[in-house]
Amino acid sequence: MDESRVHLVELRQKKGAERQQKGGLRHPERNISMESSSTLGESSKGPSDFAYEQRFLNHRVIPIWNQLERETIIEYEIGKFRIMLTSWLSCSPFVAQCSYSLQIAPPVLPPTRDRKRPHSFAELVKSRYGSQLDEMNKNIKEMEVDRQKFSQDPTPKFFFDKLTEAVLKDTAKFVAIGSSVNGFVSKSSDFDFVFFPTVTAQRIRFSRDFHNNHSFKMNFMQVFSKLISRESKRLGFSVKETVVLSRLRVPLLIVRFENGLSIDIQFSEHGFHAIRNTHIIRCYAQCDERFSQLFMWLRTVCDALEVRNSKFGLLSSYHLLLLVVHFLQSEQSLSPWPVLPVLSKTHPKLVASSIPIEDIVSALERPAPVINWESHNKMSVAELAIRFVEYYSQFNFSTEAIFIAKGLTMKRKQALNSVQIQLIDPFSPSTVCRSAYAASAFISAITFLRSQMKKGLMLDALPNYPEVELFKRETQFASWRVQMSNRRVL
Repeated sequence: MDESRVHLVELRQKKGAERQQKGGLRHPERNISMESSSTLGESSKGPSDFAYEQRFLNHRVIPIWNQLERETIIEYEIGKFRIMLTSWLSCSPFVAQCSYSLQIAPPVLPPTRDRKRPHSFAELVKSRYGSQLDEMNKNIKEMEVDRQKFSQDPTPKFFFDKLTEAVLKDTAKFVAIGSSVNGFVSKSSDFDFVFFPTVTAQRIRFSRDFHNNHSFKMNFMQVFSKLISRESKRLGFSVKETVVLSRLRVPLLIVRFENGLSIDIQFSEHGFHAIRNTHIIRCYAQCDERFSQLFMWLRTVCDALEVRNSKFGLLSSYHLLLLVVHFLQSEQSLSPWPVLPVLSKTHPKLVASSIPIEDIVSALERPAPVINWESHNKMSVAELAIRFVEYYSQFNFSTEAIFIAKGLTMKRKQALNSVQIQLIDPFSPSTVCRSAYAASAFISAITFLRSQMKKGLMLDALPNYPEVELFKRETQFASWRVQMSNRRVL
């Protein structure tokens, strides 16, 4: 190498060392110590050095230089990447050897509180309105206590026992069904009975003649209503009116008394599904007390919104019970711990459809059986209520059918212009809710409940909800509400 060039290189290295001793330049923006570009000498940088350095400086990166003899390490950090540029000075003043490596640094995540958001409607309501949910839970339990006090009133049972003795002989009886048996009776409840001939041969013959001969059906029900009116007056309970509904799928006799009591007497077909339904709901009520509490809350809300009235083709109490049973027993709605078991699987000898109807009637006349079941689900009734609203607000009634005996839903398509709530109980091959008006009314009510609960409304105001007037105005022209005005109130 030419001596003049070697002398020039040594002179530049000497000047660079002097500058380093005096202290490097300060970066004007980052306040990071950084050597001047003249440290390496203009001729000592290759084209790649200038290209990478300019690129990193344009991205406002932070360079950190460490001078180790003839090796210069430049480390750049851009977001999640860390790039190291190493430059070795050769003996030649015109050549610089460069190498660089790419390292992936751990990602920098935002604080947890910034990322945490409610994952569902239920979680959002819980996080915003915890105190209101506590008050709601308290109100539901107080309502349950009042209901239990009313159910212990012996007057209705005493009267109905006396009426049965006066009207019927030993060959037939009134079998109590519905709320008066399964434990959900309240001040607004009707008392439901099924006319049940006790002798098997007579029961089969009566059922055939009654349902196949309309003239016999009308005469029998008319005479029966007059007999009840006469005997009730003799017992001190004057009858206000009687209504004979002989053309219903299950003929019904309604008797209203002056003191406010009302009884509905059904004339079921040979299967007597109403008796079996009462028995299985009664068994479910023994599994967990939250079942009855959630149902009473739902019935109170549906009554306030005017979407429960089977006589107008809307939901009945039995429909609401099945909706609650499915929600509480299905892992599709409460995972991984349901509140109720699937009795058709866990206790088949207790609720199977093959059990003779006489045995079911006898079971209803005895105290409720003890069900060996304890749920791992410890949610409060208020939390179950908002999760109930969340579950059914996302439920597709046009494609999903609910099977109580299986504890799950299955795909079953139906016509879009006539959507029904497909509720299949263990004793019926098809849905027990056949009215499209019931589905439309329930969907409207659940949608409204979700929107109000998201605002903190309709939570702690049980049983009086001022928001129901808004719902009535919003649905005043809905088909299910309009058809109610065209029917006579029974």
